[in-house]
Amino acid sequence: MNVRNIIIFFFLIFNAAHSQDSLLYKKAKDAFFLRDYAESYKLFSGINNTNSFNDILFFKAMCLYNLKNYNEAKKYYSAYIKINPKNTNAYSKLAECQFKTGKPTTAIKTLKKSIKINPSNFLSFYEIGNILYEQHKIKKAMHEYLKALALKANFEPSFYKLGYCYIALKDTVKACEYWKKIDDIDDFENYQQIESLCKINH
Repeated sequence: MNVRNIIIFFFLIFNAAHSQDSLLYKKAKDAFFLRDYAESYKLFSGINNTNSFNDILFFKAMCLYNLKNYNEAKKYYSAYIKINPKNTNAYSKLAECQFKTGKPTTAIKTLKKSIKINPSNFLSFYEIGNILYEQHKIKKAMHEYLKALALKANFEPSFYKLGYCYIALKDTVKACEYWKKIDDIDDFENYQQIESLCKINH
């Protein structure tokens, strides 16, 4: 077999392998959007040339996250961030996994890295607030929720959580002030109790 034929031979093999990987990639994404995360992860793991698809690590991490395998998900999010260090969404998801595996301080540090990349990332401030709230650090949590609102006025999840912060501080009047700023309180958990407490009428 001469050199030209060898080149053609390997080119055909490469094309066949790439076509197979492309088919698996499509099937894996379809399974993911159908919420069959175990099948999606399996299909993504069967792709040989992962370099051709730069979001495979992220998809595998999301599959594991949805399967509640947070420790393994952390590994894939971290690997993805090394390749895509500016993707703030990946930092957010990594922080969630860190929090769910008992590392709230590490999670906050991860979210702060996201803020350093994008100082206008209001969601990261909100998520830091949620971690602090879960730790019962109410006033610190409020500070983060207010930072989120400073970047995105009328961000209703911050209004909602600030209401609960004031309930924790036994200030029902102030809590209701924030809850009344929400246009569709029905979209939030425990809305019936909030409507009753704050006398919110539709």
